[in-house]
Amino acid sequence: MKQKNKTILLTVGALFIYLITKASKKSPAMLKTTDFIKDKLKEYEGLYLKAYRDPGSKNGLPITIGWGSTKYTDGSNIKLGDKITKDQAQILFDFELNKIEAELKDLLNDNNVILNQNQFSALVSFVYNVGLNGLEKSTFWKLAKVNPNDFAKLESWFKKYHYNDGVSMPGLVKRRASEWKIYTTPV
Repeated sequence: MKQKNKTILLTVGALFIYLITKASKKSPAMLKTTDFIKDKLKEYEGLYLKAYRDPGSKNGLPITIGWGSTKYTDGSNIKLGDKITKDQAQILFDFELNKIEAELKDLLNDNNVILNQNQFSALVSFVYNVGLNGLEKSTFWKLAKVNPNDFAKLESWFKKYHYNDGVSMPGLVKRRASEWKIYTTPV
């Protein structure tokens, strides 16, 4: 009888640990970009009401406006000479963010990857910068699909994304370090 009670206690204990761990994770449908990350994105990108060339790329592309927007809500490209208001910049920012959230949630669902809120928010920021295609092609993503909590293995791959046309960008080095800190912060 003692052995049976031990087994039941161990099983209940294991279930409790599983539920506690699972409770800190959310299904992708429940995740939203936090206000903190929205503010960080605006800080990273800076607000430009007149379109400008990408200062880090050799060909100056993409042309960007607002808080890092490269397209208007109708899908047309930003062009040099375009000007917008701060309110229009906010509309573009919200549109881009909602699109990234939806695409990232689909990717997580398609690959059965469950993240906590901080991991999701950090990846939203990452994708805002490198694009969903950049994430999907990365070694970081290939490893994260297997275990998104293997921080020791993931860190160096995450932080590699600080180059633009082969040149290390100090702003991107800082951004990746900040995003990584958010990704690894427990909820």
